[in-house]
Amino acid sequence: MVAQQGFVHNEGQWKESFSFKIQIGPNSLFLTPDSLVVAVLDPADFHSEHIGEHHHYSDTLHYHHFSMVFKSSQTMHWMGEEPYDVPLSYFVGKQDFWRSGVQSFHKVRARNVYPGIDLVVYEAAGGFKFDWELAAGADPEQISIAYHGLDGWQVKGKELVLQTRFGPLVEEMPYALQKEHTVRARYKETNGYLGYDLGRFRRDEPLTIDPIYIFSTYTGSSVDNFGYTATFDDSSNAIGGGIAFGAGYPTTLGAVDISFNGGLFDVAISKFSSDGSQLLWSTYLGGSNLDQPYSMDCDENGNVYILGSTGSDDFGVTATAYDTSFAGGASITAEYYTFNQGTDLFVSKINAAGNQLVGSTYIGGAGSDGINDSLRFNYGDSFRGEIEVQRNGGAVYFVSSTFSSSYPTIVPATSHQGGQ
Repeated sequence: MVAQQGFVHNEGQWKESFSFKIQIGPNSLFLTPDSLVVAVLDPADFHSEHIGEHHHYSDTLHYHHFSMVFKSSQTMHWMGEEPYDVPLSYFVGKQDFWRSGVQSFHKVRARNVYPGIDLVVYEAAGGFKFDWELAAGADPEQISIAYHGLDGWQVKGKELVLQTRFGPLVEEMPYALQKEHTVRARYKETNGYLGYDLGRFRRDEPLTIDPIYIFSTYTGSSVDNFGYTATFDDSSNAIGGGIAFGAGYPTTLGAVDISFNGGLFDVAISKFSSDGSQLLWSTYLGGSNLDQPYSMDCDENGNVYILGSTGSDDFGVTATAYDTSFAGGASITAEYYTFNQGTDLFVSKINAAGNQLVGSTYIGGAGSDGINDSLRFNYGDSFRGEIEVQRNGGAVYFVSSTFSSSYPTIVPATSHQGGQ
């Protein structure tokens, strides 16, 4: 099966009766004639599947399904908008379900869910959002939503809290817009149904109601990827760092490195706007072996500093770096990954726009640096480190571990190297 993209039209490749499906990381959204159905994977299962955690591994995945059902006499007829250029093919299971030329879309629309009111569902930063689009004269009081399959839900202050078996999902206060003017909007509960309480607005003009999810997004990668670290800048933009297992991570045009560099995985870094609605930039970072980030921080100018370890002798270091040579060490295995040439630590700096590698250096000795061997007592203990940047042009501090007795030191507090 070709990797899914956007909202995929069900043309018989799935036997179920939904019209469209979008895959959101390990989770799914299904569009049916009367509802939106969400399937949420247990985060613990998601993590175990990615790292092969032997203490908690199970071949059973646990999902929570719930639906948003719209109280309306109308059957929703979903129509795709803004199609992707390349159709998809499905050759899985019985031949009766094989399909080619399957179309997918960036957004889908159900017209007149209520008289004069369309529901539009669309991609947003690797996830999805939905808008209510009201024609002039349409009554927003018609909108009435029932939640089925949740452990509970409530309007709590300005937020809507949906309780799943794995924890809460939160939607912030909705945002309503009429031309260039915002309209006050709040959630309200009436006899077990969710609706919207709006302030004054012009009935003779169109209106859009846009519920805002608290920022939690998937990058939209078509390859396995695993998150390690995150930080934010002074504008509250969010930067996430992890590893991507091959080509297919969603990089952006003009970023530092838009191509996978080889090995089992590269560092992958993505920067999102503060509300999660825009992917500002996204890049790979690495060489032809295994590379991973541990920690990130930002300075007052929005530059991103990354600390990690690399097993690549061709990792992207800059010409004037402190150390441009890979020292490596003996082969070492951590969390099921083998670094055949050992590892060095790296410190890299990417500018706020994500299009320039300002500085990048190796740092390490003749043994492996940045990898824990036997000192593993908690989840992720094999890969530990922290970086912190002083403001106003100050120093960059980081801490990690080393097997190197020749690790570079200057007037060390101790010259003793005790093994790890």
